[in-house]
Amino acid sequence: MNSATLDYFVTRALRRHAGRIAIVDGARQATYADLDRSSAALAASLLHLGCTKGDRVALLLNNGIEFIETELGILRAGLIKVPVNNRLSAAEVAAQVSDSGAKVLFVAPEFLDGIFALRALLGELQAIVSQEARGDVLSYADLLKPERNGSADAGTTGGDLCMIRYSGGTTGKPKGIMHSHSALVAIALSVVREYGLSAEDRFLHVAHLSHGQNFVWPALLAVGARLVMMQKFDPVAVLQAIDRERITRIHLVPTMANALLDAPGFASHDLSSLRNFVYASAPMPVERIRRLREALRCRISQTYTLSESAVISTSLSPEDHEVDRPGFDPARLASCGREALDVRVRIVDDALNDMPEGEVGEIALLSPGNMMGYWNQPELTARILRGGWVLSGDLARRDAEGYVYLVDRKDDKIITGGLNVYPREIEEVLHQHAAVHEASVGGIPDEHWGEAIVAFVSLKADCVCSTEDLASFCESRLSGYKKPKRFIFVKELPRTAIGKIARRQLTEPFWVGQKRRIH
Repeated sequence: MNSATLDYFVTRALRRHAGRIAIVDGARQATYADLDRSSAALAASLLHLGCTKGDRVALLLNNGIEFIETELGILRAGLIKVPVNNRLSAAEVAAQVSDSGAKVLFVAPEFLDGIFALRALLGELQAIVSQEARGDVLSYADLLKPERNGSADAGTTGGDLCMIRYSGGTTGKPKGIMHSHSALVAIALSVVREYGLSAEDRFLHVAHLSHGQNFVWPALLAVGARLVMMQKFDPVAVLQAIDRERITRIHLVPTMANALLDAPGFASHDLSSLRNFVYASAPMPVERIRRLREALRCRISQTYTLSESAVISTSLSPEDHEVDRPGFDPARLASCGREALDVRVRIVDDALNDMPEGEVGEIALLSPGNMMGYWNQPELTARILRGGWVLSGDLARRDAEGYVYLVDRKDDKIITGGLNVYPREIEEVLHQHAAVHEASVGGIPDEHWGEAIVAFVSLKADCVCSTEDLASFCESRLSGYKKPKRFIFVKELPRTAIGKIARRQLTEPFWVGQKRRIH
């Protein structure tokens, strides 16, 4: 299977499950046979436009039928897909399209004005396709015409580049992460195995398909499951969709899970169809995990994922979430689980030596889903991809039974008074306060300490809390050097385009004018 291509892997499923509903997109539906026909037509049309093997095709589309069938068409034509996050600014989109050297760009109508304004910055782009054709924009409907239907075999192999997917940019300039066909097939197989997917699953796509869900949809189609699309996250709409579509599986980041639990009318919705709830992309405070399990009454698991490696690197199993199970260890809920079957996880120091059990080091990953490298960035690739191992930039420790505990991002470590402090530990404590909705901790320059710890806090609706209250709360729960020197209350915490808290955005103003960062 290592030589399989993603287009073959998915196209076979389209024909095997031809009569089943593949996608529910609002009032519209598409069967597996519909996807087979439309993606074949798109593949033929792309070749008709002059695309050849190795050309890049970018997508700035919303979640929906068009996203999936377009990616399938790109794959079937032997081209390289470049999914773009629809929450980026027009300038960020233009930078990614230009950097990838995309020859064709598929654009949802609402993004056309922004693209037109920056068209001169779109590099090698030769054609724009949209459902709303205007000017020289090609009609999406025209590319689906039956007379263009036909097979496209570009001789793609498993080792060929399949996708360039840009990172969320939480650690600096976004990077084009390259994955081969073999890697994406391996990831899809891992998703099927680790999640136990079947044809009876109905999966609610809440996060945008350009991000982690881009690894998941091929696995769902491979088994004949149903994909239910949402354009954006809205907690009440999610509850309604679970009830109406009888959703069996949903994946959310912790911030979405929090909003779901706090949604008005939560108890009035029938969520009995839900069998599996997975949270990922960031750790979740232990007390929230307990509340989530009690509210949903289904199997809950956590995965640790990395864009540069397999979509599932470690997994905290449903059994590890069973708080009433004999021998249950509540401390385990603070971990992200143990390595997946086809992944090797090491905890290493800066010289790539393995750290002793319980000691903090950087996570290094080896898996069949590892990236090929960063697009047009060989020096960065050499730093991050070492002897086949991907260095994650995430700090963690591992216990005697193999459970991995995330500590923080490597670059977010605070050095105060010569001591290392990891923001995650302090945030865990703050999240236990009854009035705190969310908290983010960072370091700011301080003449005495080098860096002073500051906590940015947003409160729950109708809750009141003072700096003194939080300081007192932390007093008995944190070592003296770990207690925040300052608390700043904010209405809400800023987020990146993929929904993660933008910690550096909060602390950056305090570093303006500094000659160097302390750490």
